[in-house]
Amino acid sequence: MKNLFKLFTIGLLASATFSACSDKDACKDVICGDYGQCIDGSCLCNAGYEKGADGLCSVEERQKFLGSFTGTESCNNSATSTYTMTIIRGSGISQVRIANMWNKFVNGVLAEIDGDEITIGNQEPDNDGFTISGSGRIDGNTIKLTYVVTAPDGETDNCIDSQFIKL
Repeated sequence: MKNLFKLFTIGLLASATFSACSDKDACKDVICGDYGQCIDGSCLCNAGYEKGADGLCSVEERQKFLGSFTGTESCNNSATSTYTMTIIRGSGISQVRIANMWNKFVNGVLAEIDGDEITIGNQEPDNDGFTISGSGRIDGNTIKLTYVVTAPDGETDNCIDSQFIKL
């Protein structure tokens, strides 16, 4: 019985040692870049960043939104209009500023980027009583937006599925 106990103990220790040696750090050989971290063998990019062609968390998510876009919008209380808007970086890593939004706003409209999504929080860009809010997404070089502009008297202009193509 004593020998059986010794054999069992030796087997248990050998099993634990083998198990500890076979456990591999899943992140040992994973490089995520300056803007990400490895979790369970996969890179998780920091907020505002995504993987680039190099596989590293090195590309700002907002990068694909930056530039000049031309498009046509159809709104329920204003004439169909074709115009160019320009999107530049905002102050935060996930923020952009849209110039010439609604083909009327003089000051830039602030928006937040999350992956391929863009969100325009309720704001009054020109301090003239007109507010705007909305959302959209980018697919390739095309941004599709849906937003509402509210006049000081409460009248709304609903712009649904406006499309803008990067120049």
